[in-house]
Amino acid sequence: MSFFQEKLAVIGSIAKAERRKLARYGAIGVSSLVLTTALYHIVSVRIFPHASRTLLYTLVVIFVSWLNYEANSYFTFEKKRSVATIARFTTIAIIATILNTILLWIGYELLHLWDLLVIVLNCGIVTLFTFSSHRLFTFHENPWRHLARLK
Repeated sequence: MSFFQEKLAVIGSIAKAERRKLARYGAIGVSSLVLTTALYHIVSVRIFPHASRTLLYTLVVIFVSWLNYEANSYFTFEKKRSVATIARFTTIAIIATILNTILLWIGYELLHLWDLLVIVLNCGIVTLFTFSSHRLFTFHENPWRHLARLK
């Protein structure tokens, strides 16, 4: 096997492993979307119909984010929980929650779109952000290596 064939084989195996992680992350993401939508509907329509939809959505997102951490740390990235990982996940979750809340507020309050449509659109946008962040930062063996390159 030539040098280039060896390198292509290595790259192919890495790409296959990444596709597997992305598929698992996607499966958890779809489950989270269903759960978020169901919980949001129950809370905003059945339990607290007159409360702020933005506040209720934020609370649901926080709860589902915790479930995502548990599922992704075990199933997608296969990492053991540690204080450092939890802290990094919390940082990304806070940023994603803020992004989610702002996007819901813009879509629902300003643009007057159907709230469940905005939630589905948010899921796509925030999923791209969170997967790359968790892959490169939260569950990475050396999460600060990217910052070292900037110096």
